[in-house]
Amino acid sequence: MSARTRLRLVGVALVGLLAAACLPPAPVVSSRFASSVASVSRERLGLSWRPGCPVAPGDLRLVSVSYYGFDARPHRGELIVNATIANATVTAFRLLFAQRFPIRRLESSEKFLGPDDFAADGSFIEHLDRPDTVDDTAAFMCRPSTGGGVWSAHAYGLAIDVNPLENPYVNGRIVPVNGAAYLTRSMAAKGLIHSGSATVRAFASVRLSWGGSWRSLKDYMHFTATGK
Repeated sequence: MSARTRLRLVGVALVGLLAAACLPPAPVVSSRFASSVASVSRERLGLSWRPGCPVAPGDLRLVSVSYYGFDARPHRGELIVNATIANATVTAFRLLFAQRFPIRRLESSEKFLGPDDFAADGSFIEHLDRPDTVDDTAAFMCRPSTGGGVWSAHAYGLAIDVNPLENPYVNGRIVPVNGAAYLTRSMAAKGLIHSGSATVRAFASVRLSWGGSWRSLKDYMHFTATGK
C-alpha cells in the first residue's frame, strides 16, 4: 500500500469519526426487520416545513424502519416522505436491511435544523460550505434544489439522501465539503454506494433512480422518484 493510499484511508477514518462523534447512536433493536407508516402533524415536522411549501403536512408520512448501522448492529430509524412513496420506501429499506447495507444515521431532517438555517424572510439557507458532522440519511426537507431556482424533490418528500458524507454531491463543488475524502468511488469505504450495486438496485426496484448515474453532475447520495 502506498503512502498516499494510507494517508487517504486515515483521512477517511478521521472524517467518519468526526461525523459519528456528534450524536449518540440509535438504540440496538431486534435483528428482524420492522416498519410502520403513520401520518405526520405540522408540529412533528418542526422547521422542515413552513407555509408556502409545495406539499401540505397531510401529503407526508412518517416512515419507521429497521436498518444496520456502521456498527454492524440493527437499529430503528425514521424519515418523512411523500405519501405516494411511503410503501416503496419501506420496501427499499427492507432490501437494504437484508443486504446489511450500513447507514450511519436515519433521522428526519427537522431534528438537525436551527434558526441559523433560515433567513429573516423565513427562506431556507443551504450552508454548502459547512462540513457534514451528522451524516444523516433523510428525505423530506422544504428547500430549493442545490444551486437554487426550483424546489428540490426533497421539498415534495420524493427524494431520499443516503449517507451524504460518503456519497457527496459533485458539480464543480463538493457538498458536503468533507465528502472530498470519498471522491474515489471504487474505494471500499463503509456506507459508500457503488454503481450497479445491490443498494442501487433496491431503490430502482421501487422506481427511485440514483443521482450517481447522472451525466451532467453526480449526486451520489440521492435517490428520487422525479428523476431530479
